[in-house]
Amino acid sequence: MAAAGSPRSTTGDDGHTGSGGTGPSIAVGVDLQAHFAGCNRTPGSADWASRLAYAAGNTVVVCDPKGTPGSAGLCPVEHLLVGHTDRVNCVKWAARRGGGGLVDTTLVSGATDASVIVWRKQADGVPDGATSAVQQGVASQWVVDTVLKGHTGAVTCIDALESGGGGAHSPSLVCSGSADGTLRVWASGCAPSVATGAEPGTAPDAAAAVGGYSAVQTVSFGSGFALAVALATLPNDPSIPVLAVGGDDFFVRLYVFQSTAAESAAGGCGDPPPTSASFGGEFALVAQLPGHQDWIRSLAFATFDSGVLMLASGAQDMFIRLWQIEPRLHQGTATKGDGESEGSRVSDGDGGAAAATPLSTFRRKALEGFDSGFAVSSAKGAARYSVRLDSLLMGHDNWVYSVRWHPRLGDTQPAVLLSASMDRTLMLWTPDPSSGVWIDAARMGETGGTYTNGLFGGLLSPSGTVALAHGFHGAFYLWECVPADGAADSGAVTTSATAAAAAIEIGRRWTPQVAITGHFLGVRDLGWDPTGSTFCTASDDQTVRIYAQCNAPASRDGPSTAVGWHEIARPQIHGYDLRCLAIVDAFTFATGADEKIIRVFEAPTAYVHTLRSLTDFPLGDVTVPSGPERPIGASIPALGLSNKAVLSEDLTSQLVSGPNDSNTFNDGVVLPFENVTLRSPPLETHLVQNSLWPEARKLYGHGFELVSLSVSSHGDFVLSSCKATTKEHAVIRVWNAKTWDQVGELEGHKLTVTRTAFSPSDEWVVSGSRDRQVCIYRRQTEPGQYALHQTIAKAHDRIIWDVVWTPSGDDAFATGARDKMVKFWKIQPSGKWELASKLGKLAESVTALDWVHSKRSGLHLLAVGFDDGRLEVFSTDLAGTMDWVPFHTFPKHLCHTSTVRRIRWRPPCEDAARGGGDDLATCSIDGSVRLFRVNYT
Repeated sequence: MAAAGSPRSTTGDDGHTGSGGTGPSIAVGVDLQAHFAGCNRTPGSADWASRLAYAAGNTVVVCDPKGTPGSAGLCPVEHLLVGHTDRVNCVKWAARRGGGGLVDTTLVSGATDASVIVWRKQADGVPDGATSAVQQGVASQWVVDTVLKGHTGAVTCIDALESGGGGAHSPSLVCSGSADGTLRVWASGCAPSVATGAEPGTAPDAAAAVGGYSAVQTVSFGSGFALAVALATLPNDPSIPVLAVGGDDFFVRLYVFQSTAAESAAGGCGDPPPTSASFGGEFALVAQLPGHQDWIRSLAFATFDSGVLMLASGAQDMFIRLWQIEPRLHQGTATKGDGESEGSRVSDGDGGAAAATPLSTFRRKALEGFDSGFAVSSAKGAARYSVRLDSLLMGHDNWVYSVRWHPRLGDTQPAVLLSASMDRTLMLWTPDPSSGVWIDAARMGETGGTYTNGLFGGLLSPSGTVALAHGFHGAFYLWECVPADGAADSGAVTTSATAAAAAIEIGRRWTPQVAITGHFLGVRDLGWDPTGSTFCTASDDQTVRIYAQCNAPASRDGPSTAVGWHEIARPQIHGYDLRCLAIVDAFTFATGADEKIIRVFEAPTAYVHTLRSLTDFPLGDVTVPSGPERPIGASIPALGLSNKAVLSEDLTSQLVSGPNDSNTFNDGVVLPFENVTLRSPPLETHLVQNSLWPEARKLYGHGFELVSLSVSSHGDFVLSSCKATTKEHAVIRVWNAKTWDQVGELEGHKLTVTRTAFSPSDEWVVSGSRDRQVCIYRRQTEPGQYALHQTIAKAHDRIIWDVVWTPSGDDAFATGARDKMVKFWKIQPSGKWELASKLGKLAESVTALDWVHSKRSGLHLLAVGFDDGRLEVFSTDLAGTMDWVPFHTFPKHLCHTSTVRRIRWRPPCEDAARGGGDDLATCSIDGSVRLFRVNYT
């Protein structure tokens, strides 16, 4: 049985064994071959420990951002964590107490559904024969440890501190900020405490203990919000947590855990707790750190080796501030520190505390301005700490959304900070060895164009040699630190804080690498090209994307083995949400959007070169576009929605430095086209800039926004429909796919036609509509001419969402509707179509169907997608009454979390790698595209 959260399932997950109603049963297994989903467009929606965890819709994806060449993909998904019911806004790996790094077995996530989920990874045995990254995902499973409820608004920021390091009974802590204007603290193994806020003496928190955690404290900000939180422990005392909160009032609030008198008598949180299992205290506000002039969007703690806790804060004022928290030199009677006594100040000389800290090389006189202190009591006694502004970092030109410290290297914390900004850049900061001034030692990102629109977050790999960013359009950007050309490789930077700076030293450079791609909004349509080598998707994010199985290396030094499925082109970047597409052939498609125009695109020669260099596309079996008049590429005009063709004579003779030779065209366009010969899967910048297709035709005629497109089995004709509330607009238009002239109109419906489909021989056309009718049209003598043959009134009780023909002939089709029914219709000897059988009532509304005659299993298989995201396959041998039986139910963690909009079996093609299985592609409103391999044994 596959573990929960792993991208694999077998028939044992659901109890179904495949059969066609007769004959021997077939064991079924499903592997997730590829998963494409962009990162949610919120700060803090990704985090990196030993694995990358990022939010994609309602799901948390756990994967290896560097991938494994030869596996199911460059970025193989290891786990899909499904638990939230709305968009996930923040994801965080738990940190160890005492600054001991991140815990890769505890993950917390917060979502718009006002909940916080604590996930824990449980080890399991590695199954026999598990060799691929996907199969090895079965070796462990993620479970929901606790669902924390209490917020009444979306959770916008989160952090967690794992137990350990502060005594045997130090609780694990989770802190969450919400749009409801509160900050909540949750602790494991402690009873609920009173809620505290802006005013003392508030009522006890209504949120009781849930699972392993309890709500122990609530801080209210009134009409304000907590936009960033960070948890750590005080230097030299890991039993005392410290909490930083950044809000919309421009202050960084610093809270420190203060024990109650009862706890002091009982022994404190670091000792065995009292019998009441009370939290034993609360976080008390000890300082408000001023200076920022706009909302504070990110906070990060780092504990250095000799008693210095550094806090970095990034804000929309474009500045980063570094704050030092450290024990005072002279401890005495605790006063509500104003930082004025000589004993409270840090020495600026060569000796004392300054020389003892790992930052002693870079220490200098404190910045004039804020310098304060506070006192705490613990099992170790009373202690006093100072808080002061250490540095002000200026360099970004727009809002700073993320600050992250370099991960710890063993027992050492490197003095390296990574920041990400809406100016589309990442910056690495480190103190200059001679002056101690923090400088931007490296800068990565986009320097031109307008499509990227800034970065929401930046992360460093555990070794610090790989940087990852996620941006406004859900894309990931990845850079790896490699030796500069001609320089000797000094090896990975993994040993010390001093060596960590080598990642940005002279002689090394940051080079872009292939990263995760995917839509960031709902995906509305999906289709395979006739050869089954590529598939295409259209989305609400206003893009069309093409995916193929690449066999090129993932990097310039990578192996030449296959690296799995990748996005290889982004032929359309539009100004309207895309609703439908029709793939005429491998080099032509049409799309419909929230506009009245159908747009037709034809592949440029640059796309043909991409297929030739990256894939095993059977170019010898199809007509490849060529000729001197064929555009070499396309570009987006500065004003307008139509991609502008770029001809070979338009290119200037400008050689662009780098491993690829390229020519550039820049003539009043948003993104200049570069004719680049690819040697590895394309980067995000290439997809946006160089993979566009020129628009060949615009088709007019519909009066409202487009809803559906479909293409004939032989690629000769295209059907289109639009939104309609009257018979006048509920027509289906027929287009000649060679000349793109309208050749007919099919009437019969009264409301929006939601789906149309040609029969395998193109003899019939069937359509489903919001009027609950099915209309069947028959071909006439004139090409493209169809006449209404039969109307099935009230074919379903609710909206019909999909129609699909049997692949074996023209004698049967299926319909699926909101009434939770799938119905099968067969033609009778009289020529009339009648109901033959049905599936129902099913658990949810049926939104997507596809039918295949699997030669590998010998069965007819019907894939069904549901309104709640579930996926199921039914089977039959088409004998007798065409009875369908459950064949395989996909486990929850492999299913989508929202409406399945399209589901498509891969067309038969000569692909030995597919073995004894069939490939199934799905897309959903949750923004993800998934490719499954259904195996039979």
